[in-house]
Amino acid sequence: MKLSHKMKNISAVLLSTLFLTACGGGGSGDSSGVVEQSATKTFYSYEVQADVDVTHLNQKKYHIDQMNHLSIHYSEKPLYQTEAIRNFLIEDAISTISPPQKADGSYWIGENSSFNDTTLAYQPSNLASSHPLKFTYQLKKIGLSGFYMTDYVKYLLRQAKSTPNVSDATLQHLHRLIDSGNTATFKSDAVCWQKLAVLSNQDYMDFNPNSLSHYSGTVVNQGVWNNIPWKQYEPFIADPTKYATFSYENRDYGAIYHTQNETLVMTADGSLQCDFLNESALNSINKTFDL
Repeated sequence: MKLSHKMKNISAVLLSTLFLTACGGGGSGDSSGVVEQSATKTFYSYEVQADVDVTHLNQKKYHIDQMNHLSIHYSEKPLYQTEAIRNFLIEDAISTISPPQKADGSYWIGENSSFNDTTLAYQPSNLASSHPLKFTYQLKKIGLSGFYMTDYVKYLLRQAKSTPNVSDATLQHLHRLIDSGNTATFKSDAVCWQKLAVLSNQDYMDFNPNSLSHYSGTVVNQGVWNNIPWKQYEPFIADPTKYATFSYENRDYGAIYHTQNETLVMTADGSLQCDFLNESALNSINKTFDL
């Protein structure tokens, strides 16, 4: 029944989105109480795409609307490890759908969402539970005035090198941008946010519903959540990811196990790390480089 109720909520939101699109969202004479754009939050990022032989990155636009729903619009179709294709398993529930796609092409990934200079918080939109999963990303705001834009591209390159199965074409493209000799700097109002840690109110696993199990090794943890047996494997020396597997409806899935407090990797040399960008930073990068 809980899942059915959640599906009704998702259907209602999508129908509402379709209605607003068809009606143009309401004009200046509309008295429906639509919140002005200034009451919303929008921020951006670039994402390295694995297993895709391309020389450009996927640009992502995050948006929190007046209902505190968090959505992401992608410049390219999302394919692998990204929020739009992220299902969850927790102690009392499993995602049976992926984040729904709205009429404008964006993906609704979160509800009860908030964003400020120190935190991004939300609950997954595609997981129904009596004990909802909640994320809080701890952030550090960084003023980019005076930074070279190639400093940001270097961070993208570090991300690409740590992404499994990233294409040589992507790596070569980022190297060319860094070696181009471009000395353009960000404007004074350019800002980014660095992720410091991911906090959650419970342990959880995330998984791609289209990805079957391919992990093996020494089992270091196992259990049963929501009547679903799972195993967690010892991390590799060069890869601290907590890989896991579980069986559900006669299929074996690969997943990643997450604890309630995960500190993210920081660069030892203190070089620039930007996970989210404001519009000024994004526009400067787009005018300078073909990412």
